[in-house]
Amino acid sequence: MGVHWLWNPKHYLSLDYGNRVMDLDGDGQYVEYESDEQFGPLALKLAEIAADLVRGYRERFPDVVSAAAVLAGADHGGRDSLVPTSDVLQWIDAGIALGVAGQPAASEAEFGRYLNWYETRDAPEDYEAARCNRVREFTALASDTEAFRGRIHSEVEAGRALLKLEPAELPF
Repeated sequence: MGVHWLWNPKHYLSLDYGNRVMDLDGDGQYVEYESDEQFGPLALKLAEIAADLVRGYRERFPDVVSAAAVLAGADHGGRDSLVPTSDVLQWIDAGIALGVAGQPAASEAEFGRYLNWYETRDAPEDYEAARCNRVREFTALASDTEAFRGRIHSEVEAGRALLKLEPAELPF
């Protein structure tokens, strides 16, 4: 169970922050279906765990300022040269949240972490090059908070459209 950032437009839901619900029965992640009687209680437990996680995410991310603080404060372990993809993407998400929260210098710093990582890649994939260009565009806008917010507003609208979600009033 995780958070999907709509500022990363795509036609599917992703776990941009968080992870799958694990260990339903204390024996591991996977539980084989045998019967409704056996599986029903596990499904109910899964729903309860998911509901608790949703409440926790709503408390952790009540607004974009809180999201910026959480994402920027995440422990990346000082592994700037060899990092899991989720850390790399979190730098971008932190930069976006910080920019929307009106913290352009911090936003640029997070984007810079990503760009520094990208520039050390031996053979980046095409999708990484496209992502890097997007981050460069964000970096160029970050010092103008209103322009940056306008761009991210458009990104969120595009994300909502791809997921076939109704338009919504955004808090920025």
